[in-house]
Amino acid sequence: MRAFFTLFLIVFTISFASGQLRHVKGIDDVGISVSVSNHGYGGELFYEKYLANTLILKLGGYLDRRDIGYSDYIGYGVIPQIYKTVLNNKRNLFLNITAGANIGYESARSEVTTDRASSFVIGQRVGVSIEYFVFPGVKFEIQGSQYFMQRSQFLKYGQIYSIALAYRI
Repeated sequence: MRAFFTLFLIVFTISFASGQLRHVKGIDDVGISVSVSNHGYGGELFYEKYLANTLILKLGGYLDRRDIGYSDYIGYGVIPQIYKTVLNNKRNLFLNITAGANIGYESARSEVTTDRASSFVIGQRVGVSIEYFVFPGVKFEIQGSQYFMQRSQFLKYGQIYSIALAYRI
């Protein structure tokens, strides 16, 4: 019992000490997010690099599925983003504004006929995110984004709402 208590105390002390480093230059995160949009759902795997205490670079790969009219839509690609922290409580809650790009490929197949269309897409994304550090090195994030896709044949603009879980590496 004493060995268990000692081990618990050591792990707690290490996690408490590392838990103070929330937004610090040089730290990396990896994570996964799920999202819902106007007509469907999607997911993203991402990597984050803290460039400064209030600046984060995020690079993610996404997969998006939707039902548009009588078409089955799928899109995938990369989303480079910059997060700027505008408000925080210096502990575990951070409010960020985000700006980024959507670069990818989209394809739609008609459910009525055998028609199929696809294209390369590029566009912008802006949004707001709230990060909450649940444990030292583990954060929960809620994000709302507005995207604009000039080259898309199907989705010129829309909103995406996502929930993410990230782990410090």
